[in-house]
Amino acid sequence: MSTASQVGILDIIALLKHATMSASYKPALLRAIVECVQRNRIENGRILLVDLAEQFLGMYWTQTVVFRFRHSPRTAAQPEIVQRMSEVADATGIRQADLLPAMVRTKLVTQLSRVLTINVLQAFHTSKPVQMSPLYSWEKEDDSIEVSVESEQFIRANAEALKLIANYYWARFLTRLNASPRLIDKIERDKPRRAALHGVAAAMVARGETMCFYCGVNVGPLNRIHVDHFIPWTFVFEDKPWNLVAACEPCNLKKADTLPAEPYLQRLIELNRRRWSLNENRTSFMAAGVNPEEQLKELYGLALSAEWPAGWAAVVP
Repeated sequence: MSTASQVGILDIIALLKHATMSASYKPALLRAIVECVQRNRIENGRILLVDLAEQFLGMYWTQTVVFRFRHSPRTAAQPEIVQRMSEVADATGIRQADLLPAMVRTKLVTQLSRVLTINVLQAFHTSKPVQMSPLYSWEKEDDSIEVSVESEQFIRANAEALKLIANYYWARFLTRLNASPRLIDKIERDKPRRAALHGVAAAMVARGETMCFYCGVNVGPLNRIHVDHFIPWTFVFEDKPWNLVAACEPCNLKKADTLPAEPYLQRLIELNRRRWSLNENRTSFMAAGVNPEEQLKELYGLALSAEWPAGWAAVVP
């Protein structure tokens, strides 16, 4: 086993490459330790478990609540960290971790700290063929882990490489369980933000798309149009023009992250054919040789196979 001064990138790769992972805790813990060091959440060589738990909250909340990743092949037996977050999200109806009330967040972080001591920290130390103890040490009753001076220097010098390694092995694990486009991009972002789509709304008005795609109500003028991702953004994770439609505020809010019922898919295909007839849209719709009709059908089917909430339909006035 390496000493604290000898731990290197190859040790970390060997740990994650050869580890038996029934959950994604190992790459998550590596990334959490690195980010705590980067954010100076380390004092006198120690990182508090609550600070590690905060990192786990940010990473797993986004993956579990926002992107709806599965973290175990057994639907009824997801890892405890995932279960805890799902319970809080279901009870509060909150989709962003930053919006959790302080008391709820504190209680959840305390629960996650307990899970770290039971299911995570010890697993790193007993992994074969390479153990993680060169990077940190931890005793069962401690409320923190100890990071040696040498390990802290190693982490700071190699932080971005270590996060890339963690994300790579995390993505490898999750890809086996999730039919999700741009999965590694989703893993890399704890706080994903959508781009502003004001220009898209203006283009819709210019093309005469001023009726709600779902219920048909007039949504003109421009400041009343809501640009909606037909296949939810949290699944596709991009703003392709052939997946964007004009919507009224009630439909946009009620649909939320749900997949519309299948008849709407054919309606959007027909809308995109009309859009395609406008010369100025050919480049954006056929960029990189992608056929929007085929990709829409493929992504819609992929979302259904991923058991994404589906079947939403508007109430037509």
